[in-house]
Amino acid sequence: ILWVTIDISKNKERHSITIIFLDSKTTSQLLRYAFNGLLLNGIGYCFYLLATRIGLSPILAVTILYPIGIILSFFTHKLFSFKVVKSQKTFRELITFTTIYFFGYLLNITLIYVFHNIFKWPHQIVQFCSIIIVAFFLFFLNKFVVFNTPTHRSWRIPKLNLFQ
Repeated sequence: ILWVTIDISKNKERHSITIIFLDSKTTSQLLRYAFNGLLLNGIGYCFYLLATRIGLSPILAVTILYPIGIILSFFTHKLFSFKVVKSQKTFRELITFTTIYFFGYLLNITLIYVFHNIFKWPHQIVQFCSIIIVAFFLFFLNKFVVFNTPTHRSWRIPKLNLFQ
């Protein structure tokens, strides 16, 4: 189950629960993506902590490490997470992937700026949470935009409305 929402109208005559399921292929891709992400981001987070420990600002550390992560992530997600091995459009996928990761980078530094620079939260916690937020954002963009093969296009969201 990806998420469950409950919709209760003001007149209380209609109640509905929407349950959205992931198919087994998407679930296995999400699990491989999570494993891959935990490995790469765990290593990247250690380098982030090291970089900030030696005096780099959190935003500069992310700015330096992000391009390295993009290159490593592209090939591991393409081959391992989404299992796209036969592709004639690798360069186009890399450009699209890089563009999407640029938006992930903007989201990441915005979260650091807002929560660390403005609200004064510890940057270590902000970056840790940012990794998780950005990862979910990037998974769905990778699945449906970058590595959008014909098998991915058949994915549907079944909705179950109960109590109508």
